[in-house]
Amino acid sequence: MPPVAGILQVDVDVQCVAGKYELNIRDNLGFSDAYAHLYNHIIISLLHPDEPETQFHQMDECAEGTRGDNLSTEHIRLYPVQHYFATLFSSKPVRADESIVVAVGTRNLDIGAAQDMDLHSRSNYQWFISSVEVRIVP
Repeated sequence: MPPVAGILQVDVDVQCVAGKYELNIRDNLGFSDAYAHLYNHIIISLLHPDEPETQFHQMDECAEGTRGDNLSTEHIRLYPVQHYFATLFSSKPVRADESIVVAVGTRNLDIGAAQDMDLHSRSNYQWFISSVEVRIVP
């Protein structure tokens, strides 16, 4: 419970345990094309009575496409054990002595489309939450 009213600031320190995206696209017959897009986010949710809110902090992104050629790629841009940081500010002030739950997690979104092609994507993102710091910004 915040001791005073104000904007809530949440600072998250996470460490990358795994951050890998594999994509394989194989051509079939005919005019072909395919694309794939990956997003990985750290999610910070503030659950309070007035207006719960969730904000996403993008950690990784990858976009690939082909116009009929076979494509095989492995995307690794995040470093294992490296610290990454995300900060959230509540959109509205919170009241003093009001219960607020702060939830931190991750979200992965794999998007793909293919025409006369086989598309296989596999993502593995894992995060270790080192710390979560919450304070009121006056």
